[in-house]
Amino acid sequence: MKKTIKTILTLSVVSSILLSGASALAPLNVFAAEDAQAIPILQPIDIQAEEAPAAVATPVTATAKEVNNEDENLKAALKIPVLSGLKDTEYQAKVNALIESTAMKDLESWKQRAKENNDAAKAGGFPVRQGEMMVVYELKSDGTGWPPDIVSLRVTTYGFAGGAHGETRTDYYNIMNTKQARAAQLSDLFGPEYKTIVDKAVREGIAAKPENFFKDTFKGIDDTQGFYIENGEAVIEFPQYAIAPYSSGQPAFRIPIPGNESALPQSWTLNIAGEAIPADQGKVIVSQDKTIMVPLRLLADKLGYELTWNSADSSAELKKGAQWTKVTLGKDAYFFAKEAPFQLGAAPIIADEKMYVPLAFADKVLKASVTKTPAGVIQISQQP
Repeated sequence: MKKTIKTILTLSVVSSILLSGASALAPLNVFAAEDAQAIPILQPIDIQAEEAPAAVATPVTATAKEVNNEDENLKAALKIPVLSGLKDTEYQAKVNALIESTAMKDLESWKQRAKENNDAAKAGGFPVRQGEMMVVYELKSDGTGWPPDIVSLRVTTYGFAGGAHGETRTDYYNIMNTKQARAAQLSDLFGPEYKTIVDKAVREGIAAKPENFFKDTFKGIDDTQGFYIENGEAVIEFPQYAIAPYSSGQPAFRIPIPGNESALPQSWTLNIAGEAIPADQGKVIVSQDKTIMVPLRLLADKLGYELTWNSADSSAELKKGAQWTKVTLGKDAYFFAKEAPFQLGAAPIIADEKMYVPLAFADKVLKASVTKTPAGVIQISQQP
């Protein structure tokens, strides 16, 4: 385990050096996670935007540059994000170059590790095993939501070259989308006392479920703390093993960004795969802690998944091609592919004789695209 921790932290440090040094970019906040809890802020801090947002904001987009590579030692499938639409095109080019360079260096590193492991296996008379590596991404904020003109991109690198399980690193690119772009910092969101605010939120989250974390490990965030922005919240994330065991996945803590509470819709409707869902068919539930819950079977059907209900353990299995997942009533435990189980802050519930899951299930588990409009429409579509 110590060797794995050292490897993950070394990769994170290397990424931090790349982001703040050779690329000539301001630090873009690199680190990792998944298990999120919402923490309210009692005293909002006004966010001072560098520029007034345009009347009609143009969303920034991310498209995939795919790199596939396979030999007897390693099978790699990289979806490298390419940003477009930033106001500062020079900064955009530097960010894109940095992301691609990081992915390709990781590929060479994992190829070497897989070869060394198989060479050792052959020398010892053991069977060789093909390793794997993949890069995936999520554009969490396209600059049109709250806070205005902030773009947030999450890039995850997974590699396996032998051992009990693979290694995951998540890099974050938070960008102030202004004429002279720069990295967005937590201080931009919560003011000069951001460390106090974030530390309090993390400690409260740990105290709510202490069994999921190492005891007395969290000592407070530092200036390199990883985070992304999604749906008006800052998501504070930690890499595997940093504050919790592997079984807890990559812990994350959601903190509402102050200043936009009055703009939140009072009710929501669904639009799934381009189809507007009547309220009587797709009722949306908002829990007391503001978690948005959506009907699972409707979500599965519209996105092309086959759903099977297991009455023995009150669980539902979803399958589409090689994709498979399972949710269980009352258990805040979710997974996708070979990732470790993680939490979404709410367990599936039964309401109106239907199973409901957190809206985050759509993007974090089913890998769908989820957006919320000021008019109260939740748009869900399957990513290509």
